[in-house]
Amino acid sequence: SFGFLKSSGFLFRMRRPVMVAGADCKSAVNLAFEVRVLGHPPFSRGLTLPNIEFIPLSLVDDYDKNSNTHPQAQIENIKALMLYVGWTVPALVRKTGERYGLIAGHGRREAANELQGKSLKMADGTPIPAGCIPVLFADGWSDEQIRAYVIADNQVPRQSGVDESMLAEELQAVQEGGRDSG
Repeated sequence: SFGFLKSSGFLFRMRRPVMVAGADCKSAVNLAFEVRVLGHPPFSRGLTLPNIEFIPLSLVDDYDKNSNTHPQAQIENIKALMLYVGWTVPALVRKTGERYGLIAGHGRREAANELQGKSLKMADGTPIPAGCIPVLFADGWSDEQIRAYVIADNQVPRQSGVDESMLAEELQAVQEGGRDSG
């Protein structure tokens, strides 16, 4: 089962992630990834994909200087999205001893905590082991880089605008259960 995406003269082909489950939730998701310039043979030099791992939720500590707050209404929305389409963006963590310090993904972590006991999956259908969350590691990041990233991750999305007419059109399509055929 491959997914294909054509973009700017490139063809990206990715196999579905394969989970290697372990008793302690430490499972790597291995991605088979191939990039082709359309009309040329595949190449892989210089491509490094991060490993997504599943770690126990109980070992994840919030970043205590995170300025963002997550009201319960937002957590409810995140939970609904997770149950509807799956987990789309891994949390970002740094290993600190035997625990993991959360850098980004506080709302998703809280939603996952409230969804314990429910079957969660990645967006592609890969099951998430019970009591675990998918993460990427910020290996080698300094404390200064982490602080800067947390601020940017929280603030940059606030700089976007909203096309109200497009939003209304998309909301209507969702409510009608329709899909755009284009």
